[in-house]
Amino acid sequence: WDADVDATPTWTPPPTEETRPERRRADDDAPPPPSRCARVPPASWLPILLYCSLSIATIFYDDCYPLWLLTPRNKGGLGMSADQIGINLSATACVTLVYQFLLFPKVSEKCPPHALFPGSMCIAAALMPAAVLVARLPAAS
Repeated sequence: WDADVDATPTWTPPPTEETRPERRRADDDAPPPPSRCARVPPASWLPILLYCSLSIATIFYDDCYPLWLLTPRNKGGLGMSADQIGINLSATACVTLVYQFLLFPKVSEKCPPHALFPGSMCIAAALMPAAVLVARLPAAS
C-alpha cells in the first residue's frame, strides 16, 4: 500500500465539445441523430401497444379481480367469500391449462403468428365484459 496515492476516485465530468475541440464535427449544422423512439419500425408499434394492454389486463386479473370478487355487492363487487374466490380462480386456471395444452397447439398450427395475437386480443376484449354481467346477476342465497 502506497501512502502517497489517493485511493478515493474522483468524479470528473465527461468531455464535451468545448473541452475537446479536436473532436468537434466539421459540419456543425448537421441534424442531431434520431431519437431512440424513431428507430422503432412503425409496424412494431401495434404489437407493442397490444402487449402493453395485455399486461394491464394481466395486472388487473392478478391484483384487482380478487378484490372485486371480495367487495360487497352494495359497493359494486360480487360479495364472494375467500373459499368461493379460491374456487373461481382455480376453475379459471384449469380452463387456462386445458386451452394452453389442448386447444392452443391446434389453433396456432392453423393461424399465422401475425394474426394469432391480435385475434386473441379481440376475443379477450369481447369476453371481458362478461365478468361485469356476472356481477349483475341476482345473488344465490
